[in-house]
Amino acid sequence: MTRICLHLARPRRRRAFATAAWILLAGAALARAQDAAAPRLPVTEADRRAVLAQALKDFESAAALKSHSSDDARRLYDAARAGFQALIDSGIVNGRLYYNLANAQLRLGDVGRAIANYRRALRLIPGDVQAQKNLDFARKLCEVRFRKPASSAMMETLFFWHFSTSTAARTRAALAAYVLFWLLALAARMAPRRLPALTWLIVAIGALALVVGASAAWDIAHSDARAGVLIADDVTLRKGNGAYYEPQLEQSLPRGVEFDLIETRTDVDGNPWLHIRLPDDKEGWLPADQAELI
Repeated sequence: MTRICLHLARPRRRRAFATAAWILLAGAALARAQDAAAPRLPVTEADRRAVLAQALKDFESAAALKSHSSDDARRLYDAARAGFQALIDSGIVNGRLYYNLANAQLRLGDVGRAIANYRRALRLIPGDVQAQKNLDFARKLCEVRFRKPASSAMMETLFFWHFSTSTAARTRAALAAYVLFWLLALAARMAPRRLPALTWLIVAIGALALVVGASAAWDIAHSDARAGVLIADDVTLRKGNGAYYEPQLEQSLPRGVEFDLIETRTDVDGNPWLHIRLPDDKEGWLPADQAELI
């Protein structure tokens, strides 16, 4: 009986060993398949040039099709998007690259990410007319319009030059006015007699340098404030950092809504939530994976 028991136990052990070996082999094969499927980031300069050339070619090929919403067009736009994103993920920081990525995302209907990347592009190429034009167009596709508070609207009307120009442009203007102020002050000091018109001109240019410089300094001081865009549809803004809190607004928010980040917290399960401020100054919380910070 003992021999029979031992004889019956061996096949079970062999089957157990075979099962374990099969699981290990299947796991290794799955890992190799995942590595092969994972996109490879371009490392060398030649690789990056090749990826960029292919992405631009894919985008132009899609744009040349009669229907931009056809399956072939979407496949080409998505290939272009993947190429531009791979270049950014490889460490390239370039305004034109973000601009091209945003164009591909906009053609694919990904309005939220397109707005985010147009804004990233304008940070690197401030004042670019085409990037600003495309950003304005993408913003019009957002289904929600926010009415800004009267105080904010009045500020934007009075200081339209502050909101319609880039920080870099105002910085250059302030520096130019500052240099001109001192050149004119030196000329006035060396003049044989006092000229009232020159004095008033010096005062005006000095005031211009001060005001424009303060405007640029304000932007620089607040440049650390994070902004973001919703990248999901039907986002429910809540009164606290968790799905168990009541909704803050009666309606949900679509992708493309822009906001300012106030703070970040986690819920009871450790999931990150964002405390945001909307353009109409209303505040609320949303899951971090439903938005993209700029």
